[in-house]
Amino acid sequence: MSDRGDLISQTTTYSTSARGTQSLDRALTILVELSERSPVGCSLKEMAEVTGIPRPTVHRLLSRLLSSGLVMQERGTRLYKIGPFFHTIEAFNSRNRRLAEVGIASLERLTARFGVTTLLIGRSGRFAQCCARVVCDEQALPAMARLGEDSLLGTSAAGIVILAGLHEEQVEDILFENRWMIVHYGRHDLDKVQEMVETTRRLGYCIANETFVPDIWAMASAIPAPLGRSFAAISIVTDARHAPGSAEIGAMSTMLQQEGRRIAELLREQGLLP
Repeated sequence: MSDRGDLISQTTTYSTSARGTQSLDRALTILVELSERSPVGCSLKEMAEVTGIPRPTVHRLLSRLLSSGLVMQERGTRLYKIGPFFHTIEAFNSRNRRLAEVGIASLERLTARFGVTTLLIGRSGRFAQCCARVVCDEQALPAMARLGEDSLLGTSAAGIVILAGLHEEQVEDILFENRWMIVHYGRHDLDKVQEMVETTRRLGYCIANETFVPDIWAMASAIPAPLGRSFAAISIVTDARHAPGSAEIGAMSTMLQQEGRRIAELLREQGLLP
């Protein structure tokens, strides 16, 4: 009788633990989604659709996150947004580390194929963070995109690609709230940046030929995510004096997008993408 009681107790404990882990995973998914939609926010319905989490569960988790200060709700629109306490937490580091782990092989293949330096860039709010890179030994490029280094979205080919996949309200907020720094560090006015965003949406990739960094040619493509949302980009950089011709550009863009899809699939298999 005692053995049976112990078995019931263990089973109950395991079930409770499993449910708790699932709830934590779902709460983190919601927080990451809200951070990616910052500062615009997200409705309850949209959150359920994007994450695949049942709507009642999303509502319950958001209520708990509201009470903790990690999430806030706008009175007029009823949209959920990242709360003040969340901004003290490095929410993006975990996924960016995993992004680097699964993406490094793609960078190595691109570098071997084209003899270029390759970068993996993850979004962190209004910034683009260099998660991984493979430097071509044959290139003498200036120091750039150090691991962990942040740059404003809109000041690099990868940053343009990430912007191109965001909601228009987010793009406008990021550009106008940071316009002085984007113009200063990106070396272009906002009209040029917005034009590049539109071109990227049409082509599926971004080319920056000395656009942001003197003597540097760069191409970037998004890591695809559900509903076309942006969270990361894969990029090629090379000396502008040896910029590829149209035929090689076609091959590069094709392989960039293939490797981006490969990375997305690996992330999905690990539960980091819905």
